[in-house]
Amino acid sequence: MHPKEEGFTWFSGDGTRASRIDYVFTRDCPATDARLTPVFFSDHLMLSCTLSLPSGVTSGSALWKLNCFLLEDRELVRQYREQYKEWQTLQDFYDIREREPVSPVRGLALGEPSTVWRDVNRPVLPNRLWDLSWMVAHEILPVRSVMHSRGMAAHATCPRPGCRTPESVRHLLWECGAAEDQWAMAGSLQFPYLPVREFLTAQLVLYGVSPTVIPPKDFAEQWLTLAAIKDVPWTSRNLLVRKHMQIPPVAVIRMAAATVLGRHFVSPERLLQL
Repeated sequence: MHPKEEGFTWFSGDGTRASRIDYVFTRDCPATDARLTPVFFSDHLMLSCTLSLPSGVTSGSALWKLNCFLLEDRELVRQYREQYKEWQTLQDFYDIREREPVSPVRGLALGEPSTVWRDVNRPVLPNRLWDLSWMVAHEILPVRSVMHSRGMAAHATCPRPGCRTPESVRHLLWECGAAEDQWAMAGSLQFPYLPVREFLTAQLVLYGVSPTVIPPKDFAEQWLTLAAIKDVPWTSRNLLVRKHMQIPPVAVIRMAAATVLGRHFVSPERLLQL
């Protein structure tokens, strides 16, 4: 049982208990190297593991689609909500996390990690950017260096054409040539709260740590801008890896600008046509 059981368990009015952690069944596919990583401000944990697939198995999205059909069963959804509507946790999950010791952040001075976690928690960030900022701070964004270190990738090399550097979180978002082109193209016209180039540092981009003091409201807008710009190279990188689709820097900047302005997400395919 987890040492903080009350924050990870649902309790009903009649004393019944249920875990907040789902079960995962991998029939005929033995799992090894399983790891659970908490997803910030979510009831979920990210499960990563290696599955040994039997010969002749066909991989794809069919099983996931089959599970999703349950969500279309209105009667099943109604029964589920009716059954669990009175359930609650005796101690708030997020309140538990706030009282835990501040985790260190590699490369930052003493006291700066508190700034990092405060920035990660800023309500100005949409959920997607919240999760991204948290994974960046923990250095668990599933880039190739991270996956290779856990035995889940054949190598750690950056997938960008011509780049032979290990793909770390810092490399993806700051040091890679594609990232450098992106930050060079991002200007005050599209992003009014983006710092001028001489004040744009890796620590500010990745963690929100800067020696410059600005008003809280302005920094909130600045942090949203930085998070939105960081999100699109991660998105474009995944398109490159999964679909061999290369997104030009100008389209990447448009995606980030759309997020900052609060518009609906614009697909990369649509941006390429603009």
